Amino acid sequence: MNNLKNIDKYIIVVLSIIFVLALAIFDAPTLGFALVLTLFLLLYEIIIYDQRHIYGFTALRYASIPALITLSFTIFIAIPSVYICTIETNPAKYNYFVAILLFYVLYPMGLKLGNFLYPVDGEKIKLLPHSKFIKSKIDHFYYELLLLLLSVIILIFTIYLIRVEKIPLIALIQDPGDYGRLIRLREESLKLLDVTFIEGYLIQWMRALFVPIGVIGSLFLATEYKKRNYIFLFIVFFVLGMIINTITLEKSPSASILLSIIAFFFLRLKKITLGFILISFVIMFLTPVLIMTFTYLKHPNLGKLLYISLLDRIFVKPSEVLFLYYKIFPDFHDFLYGRSTQLFSWLHPEGTFPISNFVAKIWWGHPQTTGFANTNYLGNYWADFGWYGVVLSTIFFGFIMHLVFRRILIFTKYSKNIAFATIITSLVPIFTFHFFSNNFTILFFTRGLILLIVVMIMIESFDRFELRKIRFKQTLSYE
Repeated sequence: MNNLKNIDKYIIVVLSIIFVLALAIFDAPTLGFALVLTLFLLLYEIIIYDQRHIYGFTALRYASIPALITLSFTIFIAIPSVYICTIETNPAKYNYFVAILLFYVLYPMGLKLGNFLYPVDGEKIKLLPHSKFIKSKIDHFYYELLLLLLSVIILIFTIYLIRVEKIPLIALIQDPGDYGRLIRLREESLKLLDVTFIEGYLIQWMRALFVPIGVIGSLFLATEYKKRNYIFLFIVFFVLGMIINTITLEKSPSASILLSIIAFFFLRLKKITLGFILISFVIMFLTPVLIMTFTYLKHPNLGKLLYISLLDRIFVKPSEVLFLYYKIFPDFHDFLYGRSTQLFSWLHPEGTFPISNFVAKIWWGHPQTTGFANTNYLGNYWADFGWYGVVLSTIFFGFIMHLVFRRILIFTKYSKNIAFATIITSLVPIFTFHFFSNNFTILFFTRGLILLIVVMIMIESFDRFELRKIRFKQTLSYE
């Protein structure tokens, strides 16, 4: 890892080689899409090259959020789009593909605009990949905060257990293989769960944000201090977190915890080996594979089902679902003009349009389904505003992501302290698993990112207030 001080330089070379090889390997339909995508990836590298330590793949060495977004978008949306465009005949594929290409121009424009107006310290950032985790005298304060967070998690989880009638995980243990009943229970324990508006958000925040923060924060204390109470706290957070995030038989929440832990050790270790990468891959998918295996234990084609539900669903379906949004809007339904998101839907007397469920009904041919065909923000803003939505939302998204990342850097003082390690690695699943299948309004509100930002601002305000009090007392004493 230390030797890769300029990953973007190597990527430019690799992309150039791929561009040449593509001319000899791919047939005509695939060739054009592959070459154009390669060119736009090169264009992205050229645009951000002078700030590659912040936005480029080089910044992945310290899990930069803007770089994670680019990596996630490329792997799960852009590269599979070449395959989608090759097999699809609907002309909507061209709008879909152009929107994906524009990401590599508009997103860095938003990032650079953010850095122009609210710059980060590039020199301090360059030191991050080489620095070690830093202990602090106030780490015991974070220990007390983690104990408080654990109490909050237990309270929210208790509320959830009171509200849910039957627990899918217990049903799985009692009768593995009854996938029809287990799928129904999963729906009832999630989308159909009878909870209040506030309770719904608390449950979502608990799983997507509170649990990863608790696991990683306690892991930092356990690995850096090796004290018995810190180690015990980590064990409690990890066991409770895995129970909470697997209880509904969803696959991504449990994988998210493991991904955060892997990201933590990625930051902590000074050398990343091929063995580490392979072991990490196995660990991350272990729980989802076990859940799927026992859920569909009696299925006649279990192996094929596992492939479709995991590999195909992760590496093909996100991009395929995005294509559906371009296929459906506006040919099968008019543009929504803001009705798909509560940010604008209040302007319409019809209220919020259930877009992901609407797309799922058409996709699956099941008018009564309660399922969701969630997609990346490009699909939602295309369905709402067409090209205006695609262009403006991508620039805005880049701008906002710069501000979020800058806020984290300032809050953590550009150092690998407990706050940096906890926040950054806890957000890795949000900007990978959740990013390619959710609108960014969901990332901010449902996944709790906005709550994290508010807490950081409050702590910083408190610190400034305390500092002013100290200075005021010092002034009085001098007088």
